[in-house]
Amino acid sequence: MCIRDSYKEMELEKNGYLRNSSKGSTEKEDVVEMTIAEIFEGKPDIEYKGIFPLLKELIDESEGTLEEKEQVNDYLNFLLQRAKGTYRTGAKYIRDFVRSHPSYAFDSAISEKINYDLLVHLEKINNQDPKQLYLHSSYT
Repeated sequence: MCIRDSYKEMELEKNGYLRNSSKGSTEKEDVVEMTIAEIFEGKPDIEYKGIFPLLKELIDESEGTLEEKEQVNDYLNFLLQRAKGTYRTGAKYIRDFVRSHPSYAFDSAISEKINYDLLVHLEKINNQDPKQLYLHSSYT
């Protein structure tokens, strides 16, 4: 798989190319363009099952405890939500915080005040439920 273009943040509309054949063929017809979410979740119209459904089958067949299986499934679901854009990445969260800060002048300069406020904000989140990082979207 290769991801087209280079960019600072995973963008949902960016696509990657995935070989649609396990035979090792390099024919152009065997290469399909998909989003990262489609690569993870599958694309039924081309009969591509997806990486996560395969992993979930392996997890279900494994000898781990129910708690261990649920923990791995929760992590896979988290990654899928990231790929779909439901949860922001850490970098996106920080950019959103800075851009919504009242002192930010949209000049790419991060003042000591903004930096301090960001660190205080992240410390508060660190002392709370980790899911809070994905619920709050602005400087508050």
